[in-house]
Amino acid sequence: MNLKLFIFTVNEYLRFRQMFLKSETENILEDDYEREYVSINIKLMLLRKYFNKNENISILNIARAAIDIYPKNKQKFQEIIEEYNEIQNNQFDHLLADQTKLNLYETIEDTIYGLYLHADENRIKNIIQTNELLRFYSVKNYVLSIESITLSLYKELRSLNVEEKIVERKLAEPVIKYGDLPKDENKILENQYWTNISGKVLNDEPTVLTNDEKYIIGVGWNFIKEIESKNFNPKNCEVYLKSIKLIDHETLINIHYNLEDLKDLGMVDYIQFNKNKTEAITFFLPHIKVSFELTANHLIVAGVSFRMKKTLKGWKISNIYINGRSVLKNK
Repeated sequence: MNLKLFIFTVNEYLRFRQMFLKSETENILEDDYEREYVSINIKLMLLRKYFNKNENISILNIARAAIDIYPKNKQKFQEIIEEYNEIQNNQFDHLLADQTKLNLYETIEDTIYGLYLHADENRIKNIIQTNELLRFYSVKNYVLSIESITLSLYKELRSLNVEEKIVERKLAEPVIKYGDLPKDENKILENQYWTNISGKVLNDEPTVLTNDEKYIIGVGWNFIKEIESKNFNPKNCEVYLKSIKLIDHETLINIHYNLEDLKDLGMVDYIQFNKNKTEAITFFLPHIKVSFELTANHLIVAGVSFRMKKTLKGWKISNIYINGRSVLKNK
């Protein structure tokens, strides 16, 4: 389990790392010192669980567990352990203004527990007694070394097909309910996928919509039908967009394939308008087996949402969200 936890958390770390890939391979101070200072110290906080020996997914614990599970690959994991120990045992004297002597790990702990995870007064006193550039240079060297070992361990486990799947994802869609919640929960038992929401099944009851609401829903629905068509042609989708500059053929093709994963899309008659009713958001939810009406306020990201603007040519799509994320390159 710990190997999977390690993979899962490093995957998240890599998302942050993508934001800080600016000349960090050289152990020198960049011209953009503030940017580098922030990126290195954010990495320090995120990497703590890998270099702290007491953590269940520390480099040492994961490498030792991997040796037990994959004895044929023992040499590689042993090399990672040795490299980690070499960094931790690095001969390093950090002499402060008051002549306090710190080693490398003490300097790291002063930074992470004095400034970030806690506000340890004694550690902050040490930070005051040194030069920020000297402290940062030490932290940077350490962070880049630990990051390198962490990623080496990650790549080795990935090569052995260790995955991040920890539990099976359940069928029901996660949602957030807010506002005045009903005292009695109305569960839609006929639609297990939406059992988390508060709502009631509609028995062919007519829904009263304004002409604008019908038009807005129609634009989104027709766009979906167009893009799901077996004869899909990206050119035909441009008529629904506020501007053809918002999207390109590659993005439309990606939307086409993403929609294939959203089964049984159903229209939602609720439309979210801005104050002046010049913008609107309309929603299409997946896995709709029966028609239902919400009886509480919900935040739902599953499915397709369209942000629309009122133009001289009618309502047009200005942004598209699939499972809560914008899929347009240029907004």
